[in-house]
Amino acid sequence: MPFAVSLLASALLGAALPTPIDTATALFAGGSFWCLEPVFEGLPGVDSVQTGYAGPAGAAPGFDQATAGTSAYVEAVKVWYHPKRIGYAALLDAYWRNIDPTRVDGQFTDVGSAYRAIIYYGPPAELKSAEASRKRLSKSKRFAKPIVTEIQPAPSFFPAEAEHQDYYRKSAGRYHAYYEFSGRKEFLGKAWGGKTKSTGAKPAALERGHGPAPARAP
Repeated sequence: MPFAVSLLASALLGAALPTPIDTATALFAGGSFWCLEPVFEGLPGVDSVQTGYAGPAGAAPGFDQATAGTSAYVEAVKVWYHPKRIGYAALLDAYWRNIDPTRVDGQFTDVGSAYRAIIYYGPPAELKSAEASRKRLSKSKRFAKPIVTEIQPAPSFFPAEAEHQDYYRKSAGRYHAYYEFSGRKEFLGKAWGGKTKSTGAKPAALERGHGPAPARAP
């Protein structure tokens, strides 16, 4: 069938025509998904960010299941971005500036396997870029302790419940209360001099407190 006729037939049938694909996705875990969402949402070239759970394929886990400490799921954020406007390396830079890369058991007051810091890669180029960025950070000696953030193949991703999307906007007061008391603000301020990506010029903030921060509502 000639191309023009094919287009006409598609239009008559109401079929959606193919559109150029100019976006890519990236997947990061770094403790609270509440924390990482604003880190990426404000970056030029990023379309959207979704909080959720990274882990084995199957039925979508809920918050209680994913964060119970006995599951294989990790809180994470999925980032949709335009590679021509912002590169993967820039996303990695924003990520490193908003986590504690020396922790293997969680992030700040969020303790447990569900709060590990992990860079999930898709194409081989992402793996190469992630490994190179981790190596540069290690060589920089910015942190006295070893850099232990994991780099893993991207697993399945399940969007979190509606109440966990854009939490830093919907419950700003509670969000910033966590940010203030979790230790994240102090740590990132000392490590980077306050030059981190977040809502405004401050380091990104908090979530579930297992220490002095208030307990997180489900």
